[in-house]
Amino acid sequence: MRKNSVLKKIVQLGCLTLGLIPPILSFHPDKAAAGTSVYEDQLTTTSGLSWGAPKLPYNQAADIKDSLVETSILGKIVPDRHGIKSEGIQMYGPFKSPQFGKFVFVSLWGSKIEGCFVEMVIQYAPKNGLDVKNIAPVLFEIGVGDQTIALKPKKGYHKAFTQDYSYQVQQNGGTYNVNSTWFMTRNIFKIDSHVASLLSDAPIKEVNTRLTLSDGETIILPIGQGTVKQWKEVYSFNPKCINLNQPENPVKPPTKTGAKKKKQ
Repeated sequence: MRKNSVLKKIVQLGCLTLGLIPPILSFHPDKAAAGTSVYEDQLTTTSGLSWGAPKLPYNQAADIKDSLVETSILGKIVPDRHGIKSEGIQMYGPFKSPQFGKFVFVSLWGSKIEGCFVEMVIQYAPKNGLDVKNIAPVLFEIGVGDQTIALKPKKGYHKAFTQDYSYQVQQNGGTYNVNSTWFMTRNIFKIDSHVASLLSDAPIKEVNTRLTLSDGETIILPIGQGTVKQWKEVYSFNPKCINLNQPENPVKPPTKTGAKKKKQ
């Protein structure tokens, strides 16, 4: 019941005025390298992702390669995505192209030399304008076995984008173009070694996650069995989830304990 009310409420937000958000001039091609590998530059979502991120290697544990030195492996990643389209509207699948009422959720689960993470990209095509802050998550929860993992977004890693688009509609025997704008938010959630271990040992089946948005509403998102199966391999690249580029912190000498003697 709560999930349905969330989607209805977000669709109603289409009547809000557009906030001051810089438009995206271009998107990354999301083109995967041969086999199960991707280039690090093609995972840079700071400039946005094309609608549905169609060329990511879904359900596959892919090596993250250096774009300049292909023999250098920088990490591993497995992408997952989930699409929603409004009921009662004739349209293509949610990933094919933006159209009024469509939602796309792309999650990137990975471990790199710098640490472990899951990145969540939300794409939404309302009928009119939208305050993009309403589709910004403040909490990401993952149900694994009998435990709930709660992750908060890393500060400074939230991005919001807009992109204009058009599509054709057939009505009353004629065809006309509809011009609109779709919206995207991108957030990164840090994963530590404990969470990475829980994900690696998760039962191989579909997992439910829950996104809590900035206004307190929630959306339940399934993560496919194929993605869950690859978590073990992905997080085995850097199981401690530490920055491997930095030397380990020196061990501090133990602090002396006990009561101090009073001066005579």
